[in-house]
Amino acid sequence: MKTLIVYYSHGGNTGAAARRIAEQTGAPCAALTPAAPYPGEYKPLAAQAWQEIQNGFLPPLADIPDLTGVTRLLLGTPNWCGTMAPPVAAFLAGVSTDGLRILPFCTHGGGGPGKIAADLQKLCPGADIGPLLSIKGTELAVEDLRAWLAAL
Repeated sequence: MKTLIVYYSHGGNTGAAARRIAEQTGAPCAALTPAAPYPGEYKPLAAQAWQEIQNGFLPPLADIPDLTGVTRLLLGTPNWCGTMAPPVAAFLAGVSTDGLRILPFCTHGGGGPGKIAADLQKLCPGADIGPLLSIKGTELAVEDLRAWLAAL
């Protein structure tokens, strides 16, 4: 079974989590990069994210990771406005997830996982979606990571 970690990280927390997961699994990481970068400052970023989510906008990505031969996808996103970041939704809309085992993980500033798991189910009806690992900031406890990875 081939495993790939795909994630979007704006502030660095999701990327740090992805790298820790890669250390534990040996799986390669692929970062999603929007074709047009998001604002660096919080207020303009939050306004743009809210607008995109409300309108169902899927930002173009600079590249799409190749899922050829991948059977397990470890999918990372920050919690933006209670759901996955639009670049992650854009990635999922551009690939076939039928038959994939997807284990999602999210980072947040205290808002928890929101409705990421439910939205993932809607976007990937043909996938086998495992439990969502919710990480506050960079507080990824070893025990939590091990329990989540046991779902692989």
